[in-house]
Amino acid sequence: MVISNQERSPGPIERGVPFGYAGGNRPGMIFYNEEGTENGGLIFGGHRDSTGHYESSGSLTFDQYDQDQTVALQYIDEDGRRRSGLAINDYATGLSSLALDVRYKRAARLPDSVARADSMKILRNWFPKQRLYAGRTRDGASQLILSDAAGKVRLRLKVDSAGAARIQFLDDSGHVTRAIPEEPVPARK
Repeated sequence: MVISNQERSPGPIERGVPFGYAGGNRPGMIFYNEEGTENGGLIFGGHRDSTGHYESSGSLTFDQYDQDQTVALQYIDEDGRRRSGLAINDYATGLSSLALDVRYKRAARLPDSVARADSMKILRNWFPKQRLYAGRTRDGASQLILSDAAGKVRLRLKVDSAGAARIQFLDDSGHVTRAIPEEPVPARK
């Protein structure tokens, strides 16, 4: 475990090897497994600049083995636009975060081309897919969002900031197929 201020905080580490972004940006506690790989954390931050703009955050995360956060309890606030809730994410297995970072950087260095686009498309399969979000959204609504294995939202339960409740069922293209209370289904393009 590492407990540090912002300046001394480490970046991501896998089996003792730093990768991804540089340290110095997440004060708090970072936990490691027996192999020397980051395994979750408890981090906090907050500041106001000279113009009055402020940011504040807090996060408790649990990482999937060889991956990033699979369970996250988070609060993020930017000038009153805040979000707070529980997120559950899925990661593919078989390619660690470090290996994904190496492949992503290699693909990003390719000149703009079909090969770069194809490489990025393949790598997207390894990116996290949010399966569940329960909490407050930036628009002031309370939501429960359930997604399929591809990360596509399929069910949304929402109570907006005015207190109106709605349930929406979505297809794999993101179109609302049914809603309670009923709402007009927009024509597909």
